[in-house]
Amino acid sequence: GVPEDVSKLSAYRIGVLAKDFVEGYLQERITSNAVAGFPDYSEIMTSLQSGELKVFAADTPTGLFHLAQAGLLAKFHYDQSAPLYQNDWFVASGEGNTAMLELINQGMDLISPDERKRIARRWVSGMPDEASDAIIIAISSNYAPFSTIGI
Repeated sequence: GVPEDVSKLSAYRIGVLAKDFVEGYLQERITSNAVAGFPDYSEIMTSLQSGELKVFAADTPTGLFHLAQAGLLAKFHYDQSAPLYQNDWFVASGEGNTAMLELINQGMDLISPDERKRIARRWVSGMPDEASDAIIIAISSNYAPFSTIGI
């Protein structure tokens, strides 16, 4: 988990998406040279895979999604009970387009907390809703003969 004194994270080089909220958040609280901004998540994941980077910070669903896509989900730990910070998410529209913003907010208000959890779970894991009768078995993408079925 995240230490109670966030400044202790200064001992690590922390990968973040450049210009993301978390970059400024960490730079205000720890040594700024410990925060490494990357242009995209692909570069963060490559640095994690190579071992050049050991720690990164991102919005939870986004971070988990990219870890899963890079095959790194099992190698990193995220403690749900101790997030780095908590923020509300906001929607956006083109500058001055208040009608669109209002329409989006009305639609977002219709999504219940349980629905948000199900959406996040499915987005991060790629798994169907928990009510599904499907059994998904995961194997390495390069594990013959199973990975060659249907080729």
